[in-house]
Amino acid sequence: MHVLLVEDDELIVDLIAVLLGNALKGAKVVAASSVVEAWARWQALGVPDLVICDWRLDGMRTGEELVEMIRQENSRVPVMMLTGHKDRQLVRRMVRLGVDDYMLKPFGHDDLIDRVRRLLGERADGVEPDADQPQPTLGQWLAKVDHVLDTVPNLVTPVPDITNIEQAKAASVAELALAWQHNSGIVERAIRSTNRMLQARSGTSVSSLRDAIGVLGTERAVDLVLALAVGQRDAYPSPELARAAERLDAESTRVAHLATQLAAKVHADPKLAFTAGMLHNLGDKAVLAALCHYADHHGEVEEADIVKALNEHAAQYGNRLKVKWHMPLELRTLMGAAYALPKDHVTRQQLIMRLARALVVRDVPVQQMKRWARQAGVDDGAVE
Repeated sequence: MHVLLVEDDELIVDLIAVLLGNALKGAKVVAASSVVEAWARWQALGVPDLVICDWRLDGMRTGEELVEMIRQENSRVPVMMLTGHKDRQLVRRMVRLGVDDYMLKPFGHDDLIDRVRRLLGERADGVEPDADQPQPTLGQWLAKVDHVLDTVPNLVTPVPDITNIEQAKAASVAELALAWQHNSGIVERAIRSTNRMLQARSGTSVSSLRDAIGVLGTERAVDLVLALAVGQRDAYPSPELARAAERLDAESTRVAHLATQLAAKVHADPKLAFTAGMLHNLGDKAVLAALCHYADHHGEVEEADIVKALNEHAAQYGNRLKVKWHMPLELRTLMGAAYALPKDHVTRQQLIMRLARALVVRDVPVQQMKRWARQAGVDDGAVE
């Protein structure tokens, strides 16, 4: 199921993509920020299942023009308009254009999903694969990295429900960062959404949850977390996948705490160490999300499949996501150092990351960990 989303506000794009991706089975949001880009997407991908379009777009051309172009070619595809203004004249223009529904900004999450479901009808529940069509093997599915990352945009890490939305939005940046810092799903999504917006505007990026919330603002940060919580997985496709998810979550939290403690001892950057620890196994979590999707749509995934997929694909998935999500170079480097140190120049912060992960997963002998500790300026007596 394809949804063409035409919106020039990157944060709204992310919000809607998360909402629809979590609430609708098999939904893939294709985004465009202008009429020209949207029309190019339309021609390249064919008729989508739904078009969601902002009425006012940056530049000379508006959403109204896009709908006119669409209706000249297709009179049936459902179109929803987003607008910050409501008046009778505008509603009449929408009706004349052939717009099926419209929503005022800001919109409620549940309201958006309900309206989209109503416009999509039976398609909102997803389409079962054709039994006559050969299903991809797990290896074939995982090998199409970019397709998989576009199809499975969210990691499988559960996020907490927010019981008091108004209270959360009234909290300070520091309070929200403290409350959410141990949830790798929130950390990665907040940094990803912020960097996507910053790259489009100024080419800059952030490397911590607190900085991301500071850029987003508390209201939009809460909206993003609420969107992540909509329709999130209550149960994994198999106990094996559930255990793998729990292990990866526990590992990222433990590495983050150890890296922070070690960084503080040697006067390195503890905030950067914490973020790198929380996100160091990003590739593993992306592979796990791909395995969950495969199990839901194509076939069973065994314990041996999980181990093999993580060993063979996690590094590639992680490296692709670091670039795709515009993570700062320093953060990318530290995330990679948790697995392997560079062969030439090694910084103290990189040694800290490698040591922290080694202490958690025990993948090297104790003597090697002690050497790293001494090199980093940490008492090797802490390595046992």
